[in-house]
Amino acid sequence: MVSYRFPGALVAAGLVFCACPTWSQSFAQNGLVDPGWSDPAFASYLDAARARGATGRDPFGGTVEAPTFTLPVLGLPGVEGVGDAQERSASDGAALSRNVPDWPSCASPDPTVVTVPESPARSAGAPAGSWYTRTFDFGCVMVTLEGDRNDGGAAFADRSSPESGTADVSIFDENAGEGMNAEGRSTVEGPLGLTSPGSANIGLVLGNLTYGVTIDCVVPESYAYCRNTEGLRQFAKKLAVVGGAPSKEQ
Repeated sequence: MVSYRFPGALVAAGLVFCACPTWSQSFAQNGLVDPGWSDPAFASYLDAARARGATGRDPFGGTVEAPTFTLPVLGLPGVEGVGDAQERSASDGAALSRNVPDWPSCASPDPTVVTVPESPARSAGAPAGSWYTRTFDFGCVMVTLEGDRNDGGAAFADRSSPESGTADVSIFDENAGEGMNAEGRSTVEGPLGLTSPGSANIGLVLGNLTYGVTIDCVVPESYAYCRNTEGLRQFAKKLAVVGGAPSKEQ
């Protein structure tokens, strides 16, 4: 596992990071973790929303009066067609190909994006808007984003661990003990001279939550990407807030 601290900002989204206080006891008592909307990581998004006379946008078109999600929803503004021009140009298909090491040429510039739950009524017994799973199907690469503010949820972080802006990258190694070169690529050759397949997990700490990012490379042409730690890190840096708004208790 390799830990990264994103210095200063997520350049693509203009987001900055800082060490943040632990989540509040009041949220723990009602089973919801304070997502930390006051963290500077989310300031750019909230400022833009206020400038539009709104408190947030969400992928389902929820209104300001009834936002769907009460935690920041991460995504890629460029491929989703949201955010300002700078955000979109920094995370569209061309930017991924240009700036993400080993990003596969077989990846579609226009991925299929699915968000679950698709409505507050389908929150599986949890408070409406308190969790989500988003999949980005690029064809030969599948990305899954997870956010959860329920106490004990998959995205809950031990707040004695990394501060906001930290990313932990781990690469699944189906051949335990295989070597990795200086670029984070496997030194074991697979079929057709390509590196062996695998998947990678990134725990991205923003505010008071740890967001899960799972990347699966599903064809030989994309295997090299799932072995490149720098490429994985650069992809995580392109994630930005595309939805959500603070709930009334915040």
